[in-house]
Amino acid sequence: QGSSVCPGGAFAVASVQRELWAVVPKIREVTVGLITQKVAAQNQSSNVRLSFRLVSAGASKLRVECPGMDFTPCYAQLQGASVPCSGATVGSTVLAPQGGKTLSTSQLTEVVLRAVVNPAESGPTGWTITSFGPDASGAEVVYDESDLVVGHSILKYLELEPVQQCSPQYLMQGHMSWQWWESCSSSNPWYQHVGNQVVLKFAGLKGGELMQGHQLLVQPPAGFSFPSENAATTVAGSSPGLTAGPTTGTQQALAQSKAQVSNLALGDGVEGLSKEVLLINLTSGLPLLQPFIIKLTVNNPGVDPAVNLWRVMVLAPDLEPIYTNDGNWPGFLLRGTFLQGGRTAVKSLVTSFPSEGNIVRLELALASTLSGQHLQMRLAAPAGFVFDAECLPENPDLAPSTKSGNAAWISSCQADVTNRNTALLSIPNVGSGGGSLATGSTYATNLLITNAMTFRQDDPPVWELYTFRNNDFTHFVHYTTLESFPLQ
Repeated sequence: QGSSVCPGGAFAVASVQRELWAVVPKIREVTVGLITQKVAAQNQSSNVRLSFRLVSAGASKLRVECPGMDFTPCYAQLQGASVPCSGATVGSTVLAPQGGKTLSTSQLTEVVLRAVVNPAESGPTGWTITSFGPDASGAEVVYDESDLVVGHSILKYLELEPVQQCSPQYLMQGHMSWQWWESCSSSNPWYQHVGNQVVLKFAGLKGGELMQGHQLLVQPPAGFSFPSENAATTVAGSSPGLTAGPTTGTQQALAQSKAQVSNLALGDGVEGLSKEVLLINLTSGLPLLQPFIIKLTVNNPGVDPAVNLWRVMVLAPDLEPIYTNDGNWPGFLLRGTFLQGGRTAVKSLVTSFPSEGNIVRLELALASTLSGQHLQMRLAAPAGFVFDAECLPENPDLAPSTKSGNAAWISSCQADVTNRNTALLSIPNVGSGGGSLATGSTYATNLLITNAMTFRQDDPPVWELYTFRNNDFTHFVHYTTLESFPLQ
């Protein structure tokens, strides 16, 4: 006979019951972000923090998933404790507290993943989190699950050649005719130098985008600054695609402007860099597939930057980032030097005859301040000269003169016992603050020495002058070479 659940005149002859699917509670308050060092470029190692609140008690494991992210090299922290990245693959990993403890629902759970490798494809990352573990029967079940959460965006990798550090001795070989940028990243890496030239050597933009209003962004370490104009030029024959014209001939200035980084949406980046960036207009209409070089002009700081890293990016015409190096180019080392033009010199006062006792006068002016504890100078004469064991005369005729009430800037001069053509000059500390020599001031002293027997005619004789601080004789602060006076 009919029933209320069957059409008129029909009746049920069989039925079946099926269990409904489980309803999984949603993980709440999920955040995902990069942590130092913040790396967003494709195929580069990155560090990520996830924070969330679980809903269901009893879970003892977490599965973290992000398509394309390589978790195999990762190491992790869960609530501050180190845990292994179990079953790590490209796309997911499993984390569990030590000792099989269950995860708390009363507080936020924090996961830090280090050394995960960003996906190869550019675009936003997507993350999901699942908590699971055994139920009362011992069967493993899902407790909570998150919605898809958008994390950091992946940018294309902007590859540069490694920095090329050149010694001051090499850079000061003024008698050589050479293109310094072929083997050095900086022409004048001196503290407080105005107009230092820097070359950035790019591997090219492998995406093949046509440069139609794109911007090449350069962000140096804090303390560096760019001049108001002509801060970026091509390098003749080494900058294909940067301009629409021929790539040979003389270097060409590139259209450019300066901007505050706070006015640009650049995403996460290295902290401690300059607040001002240089934007170089790329309008050739050509792709930059081939390696190219850009020469920059910068003004150097007077001290070592706290973070010596340079960030470069390529922005689309709408200023949306496309490429980045994530600030991973370590900058050149800064050194001090001395003012030239007669301000720093060694002069013979008594005799220019070989092998005779002499008094030389050292005059110097620093291009940047020297300060610190236990300051010293090293003066190396050409081979064959011999400093007196105690080479500071009784009346050294100091400048600034002590007769005017100035404290003596030098306290002693002693010959190096193993290299008698080298003298160590000590600069006294002033109280607990150490000592200092000012920028641009003239300092001078007489020194006792015996002239060399002769000079090698094929080797132009030079004196070398160094400064040191804080009892560190491995890393000098200032350096220069000085032309020697002639011997008769």
